[in-house]
Amino acid sequence: MNASLNNGATLQNGKYVIVKTLGQGGFGITYQAIQNDNQRQVAIKELFMQGINERSSSDSTTVVVSNQANSVPFSLQRSKFEKEARRLSELDEPHIVKVYDFFEENETAYYVMDYVQGRSLAEIYKTQVITEQQATDYLEQMLATLRTLHQHHIWHLDIKPANILVNDQNQLILIDFGASKHIENGGMMTTSSALAYTPGFAPPEQMQGNMDKFGPWTDFYALGATIYQILTRQTPPSIADILGEGMGAFAFPQNVSNDMQQRIMWMMRPNYKERPQQVDDFYYYQDPQTVAVNPYHGDISSQQSNSKSNSMLLGFIITALVALLILLVVFIVRKQSASDEIAVSQETAAVDSIVTDVVSEEPVEEATPQTRRWDGSYTAEYCAGDTYGGTGICYTTNIRLSGVNGTDEYKGTMTIDGYQIGWSGSVSATAFDDNSIKIWVSSSPNQLFNSGDAVCRIKYNDNGSLSAEWFSSMVESQFVDQNTKIKED
Repeated sequence: MNASLNNGATLQNGKYVIVKTLGQGGFGITYQAIQNDNQRQVAIKELFMQGINERSSSDSTTVVVSNQANSVPFSLQRSKFEKEARRLSELDEPHIVKVYDFFEENETAYYVMDYVQGRSLAEIYKTQVITEQQATDYLEQMLATLRTLHQHHIWHLDIKPANILVNDQNQLILIDFGASKHIENGGMMTTSSALAYTPGFAPPEQMQGNMDKFGPWTDFYALGATIYQILTRQTPPSIADILGEGMGAFAFPQNVSNDMQQRIMWMMRPNYKERPQQVDDFYYYQDPQTVAVNPYHGDISSQQSNSKSNSMLLGFIITALVALLILLVVFIVRKQSASDEIAVSQETAAVDSIVTDVVSEEPVEEATPQTRRWDGSYTAEYCAGDTYGGTGICYTTNIRLSGVNGTDEYKGTMTIDGYQIGWSGSVSATAFDDNSIKIWVSSSPNQLFNSGDAVCRIKYNDNGSLSAEWFSSMVESQFVDQNTKIKED
């Protein structure tokens, strides 16, 4: 059965008429429609979660959940959907689509927004070359957009070429806030909905689900990956490749300047503390290596020369200080008496040590914590009956993992057998310093899971035992079971 509403279907007693389906993501379906009272073209987003919702067989419009276990994630996402619409309607930003109506119908929710005529960056970069000058303009437009979002304590969390439209005036419009999160007044992040992300555009803290580490820097990583993809037409490198190969993980063509390369790699650093922390960091330029402040306030494209000038000035000052210290040492040596020669030698050695430290001091790299290796096979048994009030809803899961080039990234397979389910697919995983590993789906043969869905987190306990937390479909904050029996085969 077609998941979308049929062309010609009406909403709100004929106020809106569906023209066609524009696209479908993990959380909703977007339609082009006509608002009848003024014949205006609009876009309407419908809450419809892949793998969780389906159309009723009786009327082809009503949205239902595929099974009882999916009622919880759908209810949570429905609440977030309404908050998403309300927050977007309050934003005054030309690069964010304007929302001006929200309603509930067909057992789900909808919001109405401006219809943007244009193409996505994903469509554009595949059919035409995007120059560095264009990419710089796009970067600045997105930074202006993120400034507004972040000032309202909203993290988008799914920036990618497919979620950025380019209108007829070459202006960017950021869309699809289905994965976004909002920081409440008390400093707490809303956690009632799924933690979803797009592989290649999500930094480690997002892949791990550490919401306390989310911030502007999380969106900057995705923006860096977006600029990288439209400039190079290459898939952004994985976290494992960046950690293992450094600059070698990036395949920049020769026509991309060193300045742009450094900016992209700065934005895509695995350690969130080493990325830009706020939009202003791009204008009070911080060199990606030294994090030295440059007081320049101009546009991004003209800051490289200022950085070089400041570096030359800093080098001149250090050289002058070293020369002054050397002259001071010579003066002391000549004025001291023969009886003080030993003391002078000691003092000179101390000054030389200081000079050496000033000239050659380098940052000390912190030791990387050692994590447990997870190569092997694991079998888990868990039951969802207690959570949903049922009985006999139990499953057996087999997981096989193999490390990727000795990194903390893993690839493998997973099978699930049990109550009304028989599933197998490919998985990816990331190991963490607390001796845990998080597993998510990389490819799925059916809609039980989508690519990128989190499945579970396995923990190696201090007493040597294993435990696991199993996520309810895509909702990582809603555990099916937190005390799973799991063993290493």
